[in-house]
Amino acid sequence: MGGNWNSLELCDPATNRPRPANTEEAIWCARLSSLLGGEKCPIPVVPSDVPIRLRTVACERIAVTHTPCLGGWLTATDPEEIRVIAAMHQAAGRKYVLGLEGLITPLRMNPVVFDTYFEWCDSPDLDIYIMGGIPVAGTTAPMPFPANLMVSLAETIALDYIFNALSDGKHRCFNLRMELADMKNANLSFGTPEQCLCFQAVYEMAYELFGIKPAGGAFRTNGKVVDAQTLTERMGSFLFQAAFGARRFGGVGQICLDEVFSPVQAMLDKEILRYGERLFGGMPEECFDRELDIIELLEEGESLNGFLAHETTGSRFRSIFDLGRLSSASFLSEWKQGGMKTLEILAWEEGKKMLTDYDFELPAENRREVDRLYAAAQRLLL
Repeated sequence: MGGNWNSLELCDPATNRPRPANTEEAIWCARLSSLLGGEKCPIPVVPSDVPIRLRTVACERIAVTHTPCLGGWLTATDPEEIRVIAAMHQAAGRKYVLGLEGLITPLRMNPVVFDTYFEWCDSPDLDIYIMGGIPVAGTTAPMPFPANLMVSLAETIALDYIFNALSDGKHRCFNLRMELADMKNANLSFGTPEQCLCFQAVYEMAYELFGIKPAGGAFRTNGKVVDAQTLTERMGSFLFQAAFGARRFGGVGQICLDEVFSPVQAMLDKEILRYGERLFGGMPEECFDRELDIIELLEEGESLNGFLAHETTGSRFRSIFDLGRLSSASFLSEWKQGGMKTLEILAWEEGKKMLTDYDFELPAENRREVDRLYAAAQRLLL
């Protein structure tokens, strides 16, 4: 599992309803993201009890003090803000990654980002990662195919060429992408079959022109809470992306595009991923025994009145089935006796246990320096 972007609200596990998160909640959400494999990405939800002007710095403070590898990538253009964030990362023994989106689709460069790039491109205190534009068919790109694909192609080539030339090959960004506008809802189409087909066009163009195969994907949905829509869209689009070769998935726990972070959905994404791993991994080699005498095996089964007690049944069962998945295949009576727990309940119970066992702690000396820098940022930015 990969990481996630920085959502605006938390889907409360107790109510399954989105609301703003406070700092304490943002911290344990960051810990959960780290436990689920997130790294080199922002914390999953913004602490809304922090003044807006300070929120990017607050997110970075949470990342470096409460997780071993989250942080960076949030766009910042204020020199003082960037300087403080880079210093906090250094105090924690890391290096800040400044994410810059250099292109405004359609076909325009972002002058503010370029000013920021030129100011920091040679700095030893941070790394820069250039992010590509996201053309949207129906708004910033034409709706008809293949005209929309040509916008994506032109923007990708232009951005990569410009930054390659400016940085002598150090900073490049070749990321073909295109989203689809839902004109009915004035929103992006996320996790829908239409978006999957749009992705297919981009995948095929990338492969035919450049030999590029998709390595990464993302969990996607327009659903607002953990419900049937959310799970349907995530599972369907996940399987589609996996079929095209994606093997690492970001957007963990993010719903409603990336506006909301749901810890419960993050745990369900883990379950979806295990389902996909089992499906696309194929039947394990240890399930087969090509040297087995089939006639002899059948005779042994007949003598036992079936194969339930045969020695090969138990061993092959453990090879065939992923017994770590939370999904239950129990009888109704057993489920009732066990408290009739839904998959959502089981998933969040596992998540809470993972958080209880979380043991990362930034050394006290480093923590004091990060806190000192954060206090300085408060005086500087507010």
